[in-house]
Amino acid sequence: MTVRVGVIGVGMIGQDHIRRLTHVLSGAQVVAVTDVDPARAQSVADGLSGCTVHATGQNVIRDDAVEAVLVTSWGPTHEE
Repeated sequence: MTVRVGVIGVGMIGQDHIRRLTHVLSGAQVVAVTDVDPARAQSVADGLSGCTVHATGQNVIRDDAVEAVLVTSWGPTHEE
């Protein structure tokens, strides 16, 4: 079974979590990302097969392809 994960925030910490999800753990696939820096989000997505870039974290959460969400944006943005 594979869990399809969306990642909100793909800075250093987000990218490290993505590395673990894709190269260390089994059973996870990152299928959606977003970041305050759209170019960074696109760059990260380009390195992941079948990954979509979204403009906002809310869009990641609403994506029907996403089964779990990992929030790695900076602290004050978590609640939103």
